[in-house]
Amino acid sequence: MSWALTVVAAAGLVVALRAAVDPEVARGWVPALNRALTRSVTDPAGCALIATAVGLCVAFLWMLPLLALLLPGPLAFAVTAVELRGGGAHDGAEPGAS
Repeated sequence: MSWALTVVAAAGLVVALRAAVDPEVARGWVPALNRALTRSVTDPAGCALIATAVGLCVAFLWMLPLLALLLPGPLAFAVTAVELRGGGAHDGAEPGAS
């Protein structure tokens, strides 16, 4: 039972982190959560990368609790990198093409 709860909590954290970096969050959390859930379903590799980053942050925090103030920075960097990896605009245009 505890493993299932851990998996559900990790999935919820991944969706929440993806919603937090979404520009739609300015219009409200519901549209941002809907888009984050859609992106999480269509990009399982990105979810695995974010979950790995969260796991590493937890391991670093466990090893050296003084890192607690610094860990949100690398975590935000990892989530932003995953979102940018997906292409951003999703319009299929080549970079530099006009």
